Amino acid sequence: MFLKLRSSFDFKTNITDKRKKFYAVVEVNEVRKNPTSGQFEKLVRYEGSLSVSGSALTTSKASYLTTSAFASGSGEWYKVGVVEDGVYKIDYSFLNDMGVDMSSLSSRCN
Repeated sequence: MFLKLRSSFDFKTNITDKRKKFYAVVEVNEVRKNPTSGQFEKLVRYEGSLSVSGSALTTSKASYLTTSAFASGSGEWYKVGVVEDGVYKIDYSFLNDMGVDMSSLSSRCN
């Protein structure tokens, strides 16, 4: 498989967000074929600037099904912090130790 080399260095930019932090991703082909000399040239250094408008830095608001518990916004909500990524078991003892009134909870799933 052969790739056709371009005669210019083409830049492609994209703004992305991960965990509410924004990142600029810049992609460029690092080799070009000089259209005048026919020689291959490698990009070894580039200086430039990137301007981002405020409208590019927006995240979409989550939407939920109308039957979701998140949609109603009612009830008591608890935030549980963790120190490492992973899977955690949240059982009766854990919730009870946090001070959750276990007698007010329903044990059935809807």
